[in-house]
Amino acid sequence: IFEDREGNIWAGTFEGGVVRITPDNSLELYTSANGFPGLQIWSMMQDREGNILFGTNENGVCVYKGDDFISYYKDDGLIGSQVQAILQRSDGSYWFGTNKGISILDGEADGGSIHDFDQLKADGIEFLREDRDGTIWIGTDNSGVYKYHRTSGFRKENRLSGHVGQYKPVMAMEIDQDNFLWVGALDGLIYYDIDKQSVVKKFSQFDDGLKSSYIRMLFIDSKNRVWIGHDEKGITMVEEGEFVDLKLGFDFTPLCMTEDLDGTFWIGTEGRGVIHYDTDRRQVIHIYTADGGELLANLINQLNVDHFNNIYVGTNKGLNIFFREEERFYSFTYRSGFVGIETKHNASLVDQAGYLWFGTIEGVTKYHPSREVRLAGEPAVHITGMQVNNELVSMDAGLSLSYRQNRIIFEYGCITLNPDDVQYQIMLDGTGQDWGPPDRLTSAIYPALPYGRYTFRVKAKNSAGVWNREPASFSFVIRPPFYLTWYFILFVAGILFIIVISYVKIRERALKRENLILEGKVKERTATVEAQKEELTRKNENITDSIRYAKRIQIAILPEKSPYPDTFILFKPKDIVSGDFYWFTEVGDKEFFSAVDCTGHGVPGAFMSIIGHNSLTKIVREYGILEPGKILNELNKEVLETLHQRSDTGDVYDGMDLALACYDRKGKYLEFSGAFNPLYLVRDGELLETKADKQSIGRSAFKTDAEFTNHRIDIKEGDTVYLFSDGYADQFGGEHRKKFKYKNLKETILKIQKESMSQQRAILDDTIEKWRGDLDQLDDILMIGRRF
Repeated sequence: IFEDREGNIWAGTFEGGVVRITPDNSLELYTSANGFPGLQIWSMMQDREGNILFGTNENGVCVYKGDDFISYYKDDGLIGSQVQAILQRSDGSYWFGTNKGISILDGEADGGSIHDFDQLKADGIEFLREDRDGTIWIGTDNSGVYKYHRTSGFRKENRLSGHVGQYKPVMAMEIDQDNFLWVGALDGLIYYDIDKQSVVKKFSQFDDGLKSSYIRMLFIDSKNRVWIGHDEKGITMVEEGEFVDLKLGFDFTPLCMTEDLDGTFWIGTEGRGVIHYDTDRRQVIHIYTADGGELLANLINQLNVDHFNNIYVGTNKGLNIFFREEERFYSFTYRSGFVGIETKHNASLVDQAGYLWFGTIEGVTKYHPSREVRLAGEPAVHITGMQVNNELVSMDAGLSLSYRQNRIIFEYGCITLNPDDVQYQIMLDGTGQDWGPPDRLTSAIYPALPYGRYTFRVKAKNSAGVWNREPASFSFVIRPPFYLTWYFILFVAGILFIIVISYVKIRERALKRENLILEGKVKERTATVEAQKEELTRKNENITDSIRYAKRIQIAILPEKSPYPDTFILFKPKDIVSGDFYWFTEVGDKEFFSAVDCTGHGVPGAFMSIIGHNSLTKIVREYGILEPGKILNELNKEVLETLHQRSDTGDVYDGMDLALACYDRKGKYLEFSGAFNPLYLVRDGELLETKADKQSIGRSAFKTDAEFTNHRIDIKEGDTVYLFSDGYADQFGGEHRKKFKYKNLKETILKIQKESMSQQRAILDDTIEKWRGDLDQLDDILMIGRRF
């Protein structure tokens, strides 16, 4: 006699099997008549998973896992082994659609008999539905749609079958709350009026807004909405006569569906697990998958919900039940009583008594649900063996291996009667890796571990989803090779230290000798360098003195200030001497002034400035040429002859760019001619530019006969003219370190017109200095301004 944890009393007999006395004093006898294999009982016990184990005399150990599952097979009277559709009629009888026809179980499920339906004995039955008049609608796999009524008999619905297609399967079938039949086919959705016995419409993808014409699933919810599953295109919902695209953010193939007591929906998919969906908020609550450890497989064939709001998930690898009390999935396979294993598409039913029925490839299984959650203990996981370099070793405490013994294999397992449902997680401390993903492997291979200290850990989860809290573990050490041991490293370090110290000492002595020799050489060469430095300093001073003397000569040639009233000169040489120069002279009533930019700057430019200054004076004073254009023509010849610049190659040589103006006091007009450099005239707040000729003085032997344009400008009182070289506009500076440019020069000149000429000079000088900032001056700067 034995009492289990639930309070049942078990009495084993020697010839009569086992008797169970329940807490409510009812008796249940288990013999060969109801599947108990042994009659002579020697011992009884209950394991940690709640199973009852019996030691028998002739059949070894027998296991009782409960009577939650009752299965009906072909041997029990089913016409075919694969149950593909289940229906409980209003009279309480059960109809099972199989791969070979239809079987009927009388209303008394426990004692009733199973017999065949006389029709369609060779057809595969995919769907069984009953309308409000008691007519049974039958969808087949290749011969269309049939209906059966006790009074009108059995017949094929030809008009409906014609829309499905000859030799084509019925893919889905449902009857809505208004007694309309919905039939899914390979090429569309058929809407059929049962009362009028006519097809209302056949919907297709291109004409009516369906996401696809390939229908894989139909479901009618509590609000009479029709859910349509498409192949790889998700779900379309018919709501208030309109097709609504249910956008989940990814494509999937729905195969089955159910609505729980909370009004949320569970969608079974082909390869993506179960999607829990809230249609009011139009969002996914959660996705349950085999990869996440919740399900046996990701191919979902059946979904249903019982009166306790538990969710039943039929897969191709067994049954999962989501118990609401624990918010946890349980797994049921062959070893735990669900012998059919692979469930069939949409072949599930909750009958009038609340029992669950599941069609499988091995018959049909009935399940009695309960609000109580199964109490499941922790699984007992053990490390069963260890191989080192493919040889078994004893797992002794403090196991120490050499660095060559680094191929490690651990074998582990769980003591359970449902080993197929157990998942494991492993971790090897010392590798820096965390727990691995759950899987059903019972061995772990580490092919090439480096030396170090390791602890292998493993934990398991049983079919109830319970993990053991304390993992099984084993620690071991892989020793390093001798050349990586601390004492060898210390020894080598000591030897290296002695060698380094010896080398340093020897090197120090050699360096001292070399330093003495070097000191002598340094003193000798220092004296030589000092002498050369003094010589260079003396020569540099001579050169600088010569340049400064050249500056005094240049200053002596150039007047200190303008001989004309209301005139300023802004003159800023880049070096000590300048390549830019200004020139003033008077002949009768004519006042000449010019701003000249010679090739280069510094000493070379200064030489050119002397040539230019003397040539201008000679042309005006000696030759008597007073028109600016002719003066530049003659100046071009003078420069070329002075520098002997005659050649046949046309190369570019030294020369100058300039702006030359002549003011006739008597005639009140100004004549101008320029070589590249223009003249700016400001009159009544407007700046007028007189362009220069695009040719230089000198520069090319091919332009000895160059002609320069002479411009005549009538002068009014208050007019201001400006002559300048390119140094001002070409100076780099500003925030972005760019050229000042002529546009900014024009704007600056216009802004300062109300100032006196001396103030204008100061403003122009200050503006270019602020613009230049910390940058070097790029070129000589020269500007002449005169107000009439």
